[in-house]
Amino acid sequence: MFAVKLYLCTIENIIVVSVYIYRGISLVKLRIEEILNEKGMTKYQLNKKLGLCYRNFNNIVTGQVISIRLETLDKFSKALDVPVGDLFEQIDDDTL
Repeated sequence: MFAVKLYLCTIENIIVVSVYIYRGISLVKLRIEEILNEKGMTKYQLNKKLGLCYRNFNNIVTGQVISIRLETLDKFSKALDVPVGDLFEQIDDDTL
């Protein structure tokens, strides 16, 4: 069985969301690419709005990160005009 832990912690007044993935399977995934498709936006357009380094931006969008600052999630949510919670999709553990 695979396991995932989602942690919210505060470091110097910044809330950090960390998703720890064990054996490569996550029970929570980011929906940024899906939201981009729904809104008819490209990754390039979103990255221009955010002003992030493209490598970091792409790692976040493609789910290649294990932690994301809440501040960054807030930037994504504002740029996409969706609540922060809509950036995530929970995957049922019965499908593993």
